[in-house]
Amino acid sequence: MISTRSSRARATGTPRSLLKQSTAALIAAAALYAPAAQAGLVTFEDQDPNIFFVGDKFTTGGMLFTSADTQGVADIGSSLSGAIFDGSDAGTCGFDCPVTTSGKYYAGLSDGVLYGESTRLGGKFRLSGFDASFIGLGLGATYPTIPGYLRVMGWSGAQVFQQTFALDPKGSNGFELARFNTNFANIDLDYMAVFAYGCTGSSTSTCKAYGNYNGQFALDNVELTHIPEPATMLTMLLGLAGMGAAARRRSK
Repeated sequence: MISTRSSRARATGTPRSLLKQSTAALIAAAALYAPAAQAGLVTFEDQDPNIFFVGDKFTTGGMLFTSADTQGVADIGSSLSGAIFDGSDAGTCGFDCPVTTSGKYYAGLSDGVLYGESTRLGGKFRLSGFDASFIGLGLGATYPTIPGYLRVMGWSGAQVFQQTFALDPKGSNGFELARFNTNFANIDLDYMAVFAYGCTGSSTSTCKAYGNYNGQFALDNVELTHIPEPATMLTMLLGLAGMGAAARRRSK
């Protein structure tokens, strides 16, 4: 004769076996439905032409950008640090801006720094490449063979990655955007920063990233990959599984 208790065990399983089954099913579901990495291109086309002061923020392409400078909180709201310019309208730029763009781009001005972080779930991203150019002061200014350098930095936990790019000289038509690729494209970043060194002579000792307001740059077509965080979903599902197992134990 089969007891009622044994029949129940066969029909429903023990709470421990149910928890194992539920956990395995939820792990499989999390793996199945975890969002895939999303590649993107930040073109700034959804932004209106605008002037940014230190501390001003804007979002585009799944990124939160902050226009800043090296002086920190002392200049918040009072110091010019960036802008959105429209390459199809020369009147929006009062400097020596790139001539090979017909769309909008970000301009780092007066030794400005552009910080970026992902707004997507998980907050991780990878930076593969971008278009960039030097922006001169204009008004008859002359420039050395290398007018400036662009430094790109990325933070991943306690690690810091950086790469410096020599920006193209001014040609017969003016400055032009050029394509650059990073050497840390496979690193999951938490934050990024971009700023320029302005040069006044042929020696690199004349190139300064801040202090002379000559470090200016144009940035466009930023190639990113947003990295999701499946652990967040898995943690939530496992928590629900534990709550369900506890409820079943109480009911028994």
